[in-house]
Amino acid sequence: MDPRKKEDARLRIKNHLKLYSDQTQSQFIDFLTELFPQLKSVFGLYSVGDDSLNGWYSQKRICSARYFERYFTLVVLIGELPDVVFDDIIERLGSKDYLDNKEELQSLFF
Repeated sequence: MDPRKKEDARLRIKNHLKLYSDQTQSQFIDFLTELFPQLKSVFGLYSVGDDSLNGWYSQKRICSARYFERYFTLVVLIGELPDVVFDDIIERLGSKDYLDNKEELQSLFF
């Protein structure tokens, strides 16, 4: 991220928090950087690598670009499989042998 954009973001966050005590500001920043670790680079704590991005995606964290919007919508888009359904299918696949029963395997998806 461009250093000017980082500084602008840092100042905007600080400006919103200036009504609070230093301790509360620090707690807010800790909270925000826990939810959105990308902000740590804004506060000069570290930069984000590909491993982090992949980890956040696999953990279904709000800071993942792929999952962010899902936290704020009540529907799953057409053509997408809800995570709870996917997780259920994976769990059920591990509990039974479906190789010889095509109909039962298909029933997991419909």
